Parts: sequence; C-alpha cells; structure tokens
Amino acid sequence: MATYGPQPPKPGQPAVTGDEKPLDKGDGKEFSDTKEVAKPGDQKLVAEPVKGKNPAEMAVRWERELQAAKKELAKFHRLGKKLTAKYLDERDGAAYDNADSKFNLFWSNIEVLKASLYAKPPNVDVSNTHKDSEDDQSRVAGNILQRILNNDCEDDDESTYPEITRQAIGDYLVVGMGQV
Repeated sequence: MATYGPQPPKPGQPAVTGDEKPLDKGDGKEFSDTKEVAKPGDQKLVAEPVKGKNPAEMAVRWERELQAAKKELAKFHRLGKKLTAKYLDERDGAAYDNADSKFNLFWSNIEVLKASLYAKPPNVDVSNTHKDSEDDQSRVAGNILQRILNNDCEDDDESTYPEITRQAIGDYLVVGMGQV
C-alpha cells in the first residue's frame, strides 16, 4: 500500500524535517543534472537486476522469458493457424465436394489486397540534399548508392527482396503480423 506525506524515520536514523540539504562531499555528485558518460561494456548500462549474475543464472532467466513469450503468443499462433487454414481452404473434402460448392471469398479478397499493396519493387532515388553543382564526390557516391540499392530491389532471379516483401504482406493480411 502506498503511503503519502513524511515517513517516520527508520530505526537508527535521525529524523528528517525536510529542510535539510544534501551534504556537499566535494566530489560533484550532489548535482543530479550532471550525467557521467558510460563506456561500452560498463556495468552502469546493465539493468540493476542483471548486474553481477553469472551466465548460468542469465540462461535460466532468459529461458523463463522465452517460456513467458511462448505462453503470451500461444493464442495468436492458434488463431494464425486457423486463419491460414481458411485462406488455403483446408476443410474436409473441400476439393472433392461437388454437391456443396463454395467460393473462398477470404482468399480472393486477400489476393486483391496483395496486388494493390505491392505491385512492383520500389525504385530507389538517392539525391543530394544541398544540390551543390561543384560537389562531384557526393554526386558520384549518390549514384553508386542508388545503383546498389536498385540492384538489390530488382525483380530478378538473384534478388530475394520482392519475394520476401510479397510474403510479408501476405502474412500481414492473413495473420496480422508481417515482418521483413
């Protein structure tokens, strides 16, 4: 339960009235607006519960995190499998049932949306912001970068970008989560 207002002093500590100022120790740490610069690998960047733990404890913690994530996403995965089955029209005897013919509107709507959302690969345009006519180095670097990016996005046999993007859009439309 949260308590409000002044708290009674803990045993062994003097009573605080609220008028006292922190003691100046001369080390400059009394100023709360100054921040120390942390270096890579410094333990100050690590969250407090993680500090000083050995790898075995970390492995146990992350195993618990993975199990919690699986439990959290279980309902989403079940629903995703049901929706994928409806999209693919996987029902008992769907392909052989001539007497009760049904048209899969879900599949046709998704295909129309796929075509409207991704018709062709994007065309990358790299241009100089400042448009300096004397700056040949940035112009050439921009041309090189544009050619590299357009080559990666082309719809040819070597590029996987168009196919991966089509699959991600299909996953987004059917299941609700499409990631590239």
